[in-house]
Amino acid sequence: MQKKLAILSLFILIFLLLLTGAWALFIKKDDSNSQNDIRTIAAENLTLTYQYVGINKWEYNVKGQLPNPCQKAEVEALVAESYPEQVTIMVNIKE
Repeated sequence: MQKKLAILSLFILIFLLLLTGAWALFIKKDDSNSQNDIRTIAAENLTLTYQYVGINKWEYNVKGQLPNPCQKAEVEALVAESYPEQVTIMVNIKE
């Protein structure tokens, strides 16, 4: 009787460990898009930083110097309807 109880307890313990491990992996996957995860892309004289702020919202910031003080930069974001979503950020420099 005690041997059956020990085997049953062992199987329950293994099941709980597997369940805890799967739960931990799921939680870790959700942390990959945490609010502290700021990423940066640099191209020529411009730097793009972006961050996921939650509930399908992103913040982005474009910094850099214009070639001439008489020029102006316009930033435009295009969101493609796809899964996963793809965003193209265009910086147009105008006189």
